Amino acid sequence: LYTWAAGRGGPSGYIYDRESGEFTVHHLKNLIRSLSGIPEIKRIHMIAHSRGTDVLSSAIRELALVARAAGETASDKLRDSHVVLAAPDLDLDVVSQRIVAEQLGREAKNITVYTSDEDKAIGLAERLFKSAARIGRLGVEDLQADDLASMEKIEGISFIDLQESKSVTGHSYFHSNPAASSDLILLVRYGFAPGAENGRPLESVAPGFWLIRPEYPYLPDDEN
Repeated sequence: LYTWAAGRGGPSGYIYDRESGEFTVHHLKNLIRSLSGIPEIKRIHMIAHSRGTDVLSSAIRELALVARAAGETASDKLRDSHVVLAAPDLDLDVVSQRIVAEQLGREAKNITVYTSDEDKAIGLAERLFKSAARIGRLGVEDLQADDLASMEKIEGISFIDLQESKSVTGHSYFHSNPAASSDLILLVRYGFAPGAENGRPLESVAPGFWLIRPEYPYLPDDEN
């Protein structure tokens, strides 16, 4: 578990969280470097939530830039890792640049992004920063045809849309909602790729985009 000074709450606390998040990127990079230097560690799973997704993606981005400048890749430091961004408080345009232009996805085994239109906290961030869209509430219907075409060319990145959230703010669903936490276990513990044929019966809605139904992982016609 990696944590830092954040979580003061309220609008002013949110600004503090953004500042402290920027401060801690350097230290998270050092932690990843330290872990990657331990030969007994075969794989590193990185799961970030909310503002933590900005910290983690920034740390991976900076590791990648340093490695590429040296003619290497950062994949050896990430150790064949699953990177999970849950309820990410990230601007769509910023993430698109990191994934498409900077090819952030090639450094990890895969990147999984959990989203929900019911996430009220991300909705507040959209209004606060006047974002056209934030990743934490992104659905396939929010993207244009050219955006979907670009996503189709990117391997190893999956957007998982939770159709129903039972929490008050709709922001902690990745661990409080049984459907979302079940999918996370199937991904991290067993390494299953999306799709019923792979053991994760998500519903495909577009290349790279999947839906979690409330009854997941059991489908209505499941005999078990």
